[in-house]
Amino acid sequence: MLKITIPLTFLLTINAFGIELETIEVHSNAYDVHTEAYSDVFTKPEYLQSPQYVPDMPSQKRMSKEEAMFIPGGQGDPVKAIQALSGVTALGDLSGELFIYGSKPEETLTTINHLPIGYLYHMGGLHSVIGPEAIEQIDAYMAGFDVTYGNAMGGVIDITPAYSEGTLAGYGHVGLYDASAGITVPINDEVGFYFGARRSYFDLLLGAVGKATGTLDEDTNTTYTEFPNYYDLTFMGDYVPNDNNIYSLELISADDALEISTFANDVKDPEANGQIKSHRGFTTVGLRHQSFYGAYESNSLLYYKYSTARVKLFDGYFVDVDSHESGLYHQSSYSYSEHKFVAGVELQHLETPIDLNISELPSASEPGFDFTTADKYRVKENIIANAATLFIEDIYHFTSKIVIRPGLRFTYSDYKSYGGYVDPRLSLLYAPTPEDTFSFATGLYSQAPNGVKTIEKLGNPDIAYERAIHYVLHYDKKLQMLGDFSVDAFYKDYRELVVDDKQSRYVNGGEGYAYGIDTNYKLRYKDYYAYAAYTYLRSKRALNSVNTQLERFYGEIPHTFQFIGGMRFWKDWLFSSRLNYHSGAPYTKVLGTYSDPLDPTNRQLPVYDTPNSSRLPDYFSLNLKIAQQLYFDGGNRLEWSFEIMNITNHDNISGINYDDNYNETGYSKQLPLLPWFDLTYYF
Repeated sequence: MLKITIPLTFLLTINAFGIELETIEVHSNAYDVHTEAYSDVFTKPEYLQSPQYVPDMPSQKRMSKEEAMFIPGGQGDPVKAIQALSGVTALGDLSGELFIYGSKPEETLTTINHLPIGYLYHMGGLHSVIGPEAIEQIDAYMAGFDVTYGNAMGGVIDITPAYSEGTLAGYGHVGLYDASAGITVPINDEVGFYFGARRSYFDLLLGAVGKATGTLDEDTNTTYTEFPNYYDLTFMGDYVPNDNNIYSLELISADDALEISTFANDVKDPEANGQIKSHRGFTTVGLRHQSFYGAYESNSLLYYKYSTARVKLFDGYFVDVDSHESGLYHQSSYSYSEHKFVAGVELQHLETPIDLNISELPSASEPGFDFTTADKYRVKENIIANAATLFIEDIYHFTSKIVIRPGLRFTYSDYKSYGGYVDPRLSLLYAPTPEDTFSFATGLYSQAPNGVKTIEKLGNPDIAYERAIHYVLHYDKKLQMLGDFSVDAFYKDYRELVVDDKQSRYVNGGEGYAYGIDTNYKLRYKDYYAYAAYTYLRSKRALNSVNTQLERFYGEIPHTFQFIGGMRFWKDWLFSSRLNYHSGAPYTKVLGTYSDPLDPTNRQLPVYDTPNSSRLPDYFSLNLKIAQQLYFDGGNRLEWSFEIMNITNHDNISGINYDDNYNETGYSKQLPLLPWFDLTYYF
């Protein structure tokens, strides 16, 4: 996969290779009428299983949509519950950048059932791009995943969409930020579809009351001429002619826009002031065929994804990128005796016209990026890349207690000097008793670097794949009525990382590591739910080719503890809570200032400490939620929920504020105590 990331405003990612697809089973949508409200939360759900999935292998986590919606703090968005998985860290309450077991966000592959998407969250983390009613379950693979996933050396987030069922149904939803609606329509016994749409509405309300323009932040003199807004569309159509075949047409589209002006850096970085007008979006469409013939199953996908990013920055700088990606994927599995053979092929083509007038990229090894003095470049070119992948694995039940899963993944790309690679992977499982399981996974994971770093004016065309070796040891204990306990010990060995280089800008000369322990306990008992988790993490990486000393990784959070608990009462009421504590995020401290005699602005410039050597205060939040489902004749129901985020109003710090002379003036803070209310009517 080729990833191209443009700095300064929206992160733009263009995926070129390594898109996978897993086989899924036919299932019903979420419009079932339950005899008891929230029953899917308090009983273990029956998850959909892909052919390559092996229960109790290392670092596999999953949630149903109902369980994800149960967790407070998600604000009606089940995808935001990914942050509640142990081993996953986000460095801000509204950040969609997910750090998994010490990996960068861009090192994690995110798909909608392996259908590629442009981005997962609106506005960087406010809400996901797929509506709740279009989600069936969420799977996360933190490390040691199998060969059906590629071009990711961190982890995998895979969201399974919900398809239509045989009855006419729909919903309407109103939340604090946006409103949405969806409908499921059975055309006949074989054909049906789901269509849903969501739109933020704050910009519409402000325009209606004469506030189409205004002030976002008085302290930083930031104003808006187009208030941040977004929308998304989801379509899932299916044709089921018989029990052996499913055809589906799947479409997801999203759009985000804003226009602001800021003068916060008028003295510190004079050229980084003025208008920021940004618009980004994507549309991905896939035509899928799945077959089920006893021992043989197959899954084929033909897809096309269009992504766009148009950004105007300050005085004459801009980003204008369109990406056209198309691909063909096929996976087959065949069970014979004690073996299940899984094999697949992927073909991808990318064409991306790029028109840029921007600065050089910020340096990881030199904190304090200064836009004013940075070199500026005009880049206009068309990136074309092709890639092909073959993968094969054998899930071998050696005995009733031992499972072995070896696999190989081979990828070749014609883009620049990328060429080909082979990633071998192996998983082992031993279950001495029905209640106890030990498993181990290791493998090589290769990933193409950020494509912007391969552009000659901005980077080095000769850089190649980055790699990591994963080692994960897992133990799982099923305590029957007392719940489930698991622990994972992991180590990620990073090699050939792309780091800063004085002569070539970038080279594959970096190393690094991440290791830790991830413990989980979950209990579902009658009308009660409890989940507790603790994660320990250490991670360091090289930042440049000259200094071989490894520095603290900017996403290293050593200690994370969380507790989620709740109950159902009065048959249709629900209460839940989430307590989250973790160590503060790393940051680079300002030690002093100096003046550059060659700088005509005569500014005070900062002197920084070792990168990421300081740490912000620890984070703590307690979120509460109460909800009710009201059922009416005919199966209609009304569901409302009220949440309070950070009910203790704890000051969670996201950064240090400085005046124009780099004296500390206070802190940037995350969400204060914040109430949330949403209402959904199902028919």
